[in-house]
Amino acid sequence: MSVVRALTFSGKRDFPSRVIVISPHADDAAFSVASTLKTLVSAGSAVRIINCFTLTRYAPFAVANDRISVVTRRRHEEERFLHDLGGDSQSDDLGLADAPARTGKGLRSILARYASPQDVFETVALLGENLEEAGDDTAVLAPLAIGDHSDHSIARQAAIAKYHDRPIAFYEDLPYAAAVPDDQVNSAVRETARLLDGGLHPRLIHWPGDSEWKQQCCSHYKSQISEAGIQKIVDYTNKNRGERLWCSARFTDQWKWRSTRRLPVVWQEPYFV
Repeated sequence: MSVVRALTFSGKRDFPSRVIVISPHADDAAFSVASTLKTLVSAGSAVRIINCFTLTRYAPFAVANDRISVVTRRRHEEERFLHDLGGDSQSDDLGLADAPARTGKGLRSILARYASPQDVFETVALLGENLEEAGDDTAVLAPLAIGDHSDHSIARQAAIAKYHDRPIAFYEDLPYAAAVPDDQVNSAVRETARLLDGGLHPRLIHWPGDSEWKQQCCSHYKSQISEAGIQKIVDYTNKNRGERLWCSARFTDQWKWRSTRRLPVVWQEPYFV
């Protein structure tokens, strides 16, 4: 078991000056990597969350579900998360239609196995055109597309096409990862590595109090998740002893570990699959 280490980035700064987070919807970043983002913001990194598919009527735990009400409410939920995240953190809503709105086929359309090749091709291209460029000192976090959600799969494909030559790591999509067997998580890792044409290496991000922090962040999205759903996210993170990232070789080469007194403290623990 390794000793306490803190996450640092090689170069002039200890951490990347900028982190781009590809979030399929306006909650995926908080559900999946809230603790990781707090670590980066605390270290002085500028965090830019790109919410891809934000034109939606999906709000299963809200009373009103007309499009204007849902989009407005989800933006307010995101702002609460950003307020807690603090530092130099922002999010941009691209205003692209989510799968049900885009295809007109209802909730069934969110399943990647039912997506039409034409929709996937056109949406990957459109999303890629709207993703910002990554500078020399920029790290990218993108979804593994666990859970067979078409929007997550499209976001992963667009991120790989746009940022394959940048330091990129992939996060485990929550709450989906908590609802599937481990072999499905590992299958998503293998498929992502195939698309990236390179191996992926796991890293765990953990600091004292991160479970409580993550629960607080998830609770801002009351239109999207129940208390039971939040608990499943927290339980999954605790089971893994932190938030697990799957890192490209370029990401691993540039992301170093060394002792520091910066808070929150980050633990690196070995993980094998």
